[in-house]
Amino acid sequence: MRRKEKRLLQFAGLLVAAVLFLPNVGLWSLYRERVLENSADAADGPGVFSTKQGLHQKVAQVGSDGVRRLDWHDYKAMRRDAARVGNGEQGKPFPLTETDRVDQAYRENGFNIYVSNRISLNRSLPDIRHENCRQKLYAEKLPNTSIIIPFHNEGWSSLLRTVHSIINRSPPPLVAEIILVDDFSDKEHLKGALEEYMKRFPKVRILRTKKREGLIRTRLLGAGAAKGEVITFLDSHCEANVNWLPPLLGHQQRSSRVEGVHGIPVGPIYHLDEDVLQMLVWQREPSGPRKLRWLQKQQPIKGTLVFYLKNSNHYYYF
Repeated sequence: MRRKEKRLLQFAGLLVAAVLFLPNVGLWSLYRERVLENSADAADGPGVFSTKQGLHQKVAQVGSDGVRRLDWHDYKAMRRDAARVGNGEQGKPFPLTETDRVDQAYRENGFNIYVSNRISLNRSLPDIRHENCRQKLYAEKLPNTSIIIPFHNEGWSSLLRTVHSIINRSPPPLVAEIILVDDFSDKEHLKGALEEYMKRFPKVRILRTKKREGLIRTRLLGAGAAKGEVITFLDSHCEANVNWLPPLLGHQQRSSRVEGVHGIPVGPIYHLDEDVLQMLVWQREPSGPRKLRWLQKQQPIKGTLVFYLKNSNHYYYF
């Protein structure tokens, strides 16, 4: 009888060991497949990274799928941003005093335009991406995009900061144009002054509605005039962060190669405090699904779209 009990205990021990061990083997395999093999060092050829080049790493790496991939980061611009100091730099809060908290500053735009006017149009933001995202490479040949920004009575500095952040942090070959669509604004600074200012940016053009159309029709007006291969919608008071564009365009390129499978990627969106314009970071995803996804941070979440930032192909609209 004791021999039988001993065997049962041995069997139970082996079963417990298997339950504990096998999932870890599976997780390690998933980690290798999803993270290590897709990281910068996994592509065929030498895993060379250089932070001394201007635009991006010129040496392409060819993966097992035959696609040549690049490191699209602009390291020169990243170092320049990291060295910036001043009000609001690195996404830090503006030092606002109680006497500066004027009600009128919030009424027109929904955020403190007083603070916005005192922060640089080229202000720096912290790179808050997961480490795996920073190492990921994207195809050497990506589609270009028309970036459409609808606005109505937007603040001067917030609109300009949006445009500056796009130009400063987007690879030039990937931006076909930036289209500002004015939904019948009546603010004087959004007329001749805006036209004159945007002359310094050859890729920026301004369209205007003849009457108040609303957000969706204004977006569609910009989409109808777009010349880029992909359409990207942005809000008029946002700031693009480091290497924001290649992941979106890379998703469009991958989905278009699979017949019948098309996606609308939405980039990660972080909140700017409406009072001091501090960059705030939080996770909207519940803790359960987040724990299941901890090994594949770069994988997109499929869910409801948030329309601050949206990226899609022309065939969704025309």
